[in-house]
Amino acid sequence: MRLKSKILSVFVIPLFLTFPGFLSAQADITFDEQTGNLTVSYNGQSIITGVLKISYNNTYFPINSPDFTVSFSENSTTTPSGALIQEANFILSGADSASLYFEGTIQGDDALPCSPENGSGKIIRTISGFSRNLLNDGFYSRGGDWAILFKTVDWITFDHRENNSFSLKASGREITFQLKPEYYKKHLGRSYFNPNEFSIRDETVAGWISWKAYGPYLTEDDVKHAADWCAENLKNYGLEYIIIDDGWFVGSNGMLHTVPADVDWTKGNSRFPS
Repeated sequence: MRLKSKILSVFVIPLFLTFPGFLSAQADITFDEQTGNLTVSYNGQSIITGVLKISYNNTYFPINSPDFTVSFSENSTTTPSGALIQEANFILSGADSASLYFEGTIQGDDALPCSPENGSGKIIRTISGFSRNLLNDGFYSRGGDWAILFKTVDWITFDHRENNSFSLKASGREITFQLKPEYYKKHLGRSYFNPNEFSIRDETVAGWISWKAYGPYLTEDDVKHAADWCAENLKNYGLEYIIIDDGWFVGSNGMLHTVPADVDWTKGNSRFPS
């Protein structure tokens, strides 16, 4: 399709098929039950380093203090598609008002705080740049394609330090985290995903998307008109992209959760003759 406004980039949103793969590489979780030192390494990189302590009456105690007991367990499970889930669990016993307190650093290539699960299995609140949402309960590394989800904690914070490094603080009677290597490739089933092809943008993405205006019923002329109008009126304000969502391909029916039998994402339908 040729557009009169050549100064804008046009993207078409495709759908890809996914396939099970081989088993994911396993991370190394090292915990010293005397000092409380915790290190999590994945693919030769330390992604979590820090110290687990006990907080009681506004004072911090080492985890081997005689008045408290900290139990540590680790287990791994593998899904039928080969996705690995590694879980580390810390439970405090003694003095009901006491709690575990972890302080350290979390880091990874193109890493960012997020909510890796949120009931949908999709990362949210990560549109552009770093999220400071207080509901973030995990971390994702785009470059390494791994996700960490913190569970059973009373509170958790991530503060950006520099580059891909964040300070991490978490507290609770029980602290559990799950590490999910190859998150997009295995856990979300995007077998085509190559983390080395992506990086976090320094600037916010600005553009027009067809779905918000036309849903699945747009035409080629609609897209051309929108592109020309945006190029003339909004380019100088930073708008760069025209995104064509559902509705352009053969078999498109506007149903977000079903795939028609006659679908063909390589061909435009009758509303897109070019």
